[in-house]
Amino acid sequence: MNSAYLMPINTILANGAEVTYAVPTSGYGHLADEQPLPYIRLAGRSLTPRFGGDEPSKECSIDSIPLPFGILDSNWSIKQMLFNLFRRRINIYWRNIFESFNKDNPNFYFLRQLKYRATSEGFEGESPLLLFKRLIRIKKDAVIVEDKIVFKSGVYFKLLKFAHIATFEKDGVDCEINYASHKQKIIKKCSSSTGSYFLSHYIIRNHMFKAGEVLVSKYVYSIS
Repeated sequence: MNSAYLMPINTILANGAEVTYAVPTSGYGHLADEQPLPYIRLAGRSLTPRFGGDEPSKECSIDSIPLPFGILDSNWSIKQMLFNLFRRRINIYWRNIFESFNKDNPNFYFLRQLKYRATSEGFEGESPLLLFKRLIRIKKDAVIVEDKIVFKSGVYFKLLKFAHIATFEKDGVDCEINYASHKQKIIKKCSSSTGSYFLSHYIIRNHMFKAGEVLVSKYVYSIS
């Protein structure tokens, strides 16, 4: 496990707002290490939730981390299993030493099943099945978050959760999605080190994604 995963990306704007996020640990940390969406703070006030800091509570599990999650129609491909073969879950806390990432099969947690790296505007993770990009563009009065899931091969998802948004208000933030039909919005209440918040996401059920297909979602956090 490379400790660079845990180094937050921090930006301070002219108005004093502070924006912080972190590249996902690819499953090598514990859940309290994750901050895949921007934590925005202005004048001593948190505008968005902060996920890390303490061991995660029972109320908020890996399903509450704002990264996509899916359930495949069948077991993973041989390519995905070979990709995981040498990725033993030895993390910086020396836990889960003998536990394989293949244990999740057929659940597909983007947090664990992709290898992540920082990019110039956010981060991206990749596996033999797909590429996930999160662009985080920081403006003077807003933070724009854009997710792209690029399918590298055909894959059938019984269920795919995506377009995660974390806000303190239930109505949250409007989200633009390039997938027009058969999606359902879900909102659930969670807890964090900055208090209770609402985590929303969309669900697509029983869909075959083709190689080269791209699923895009985009939303904006205002800073005021």
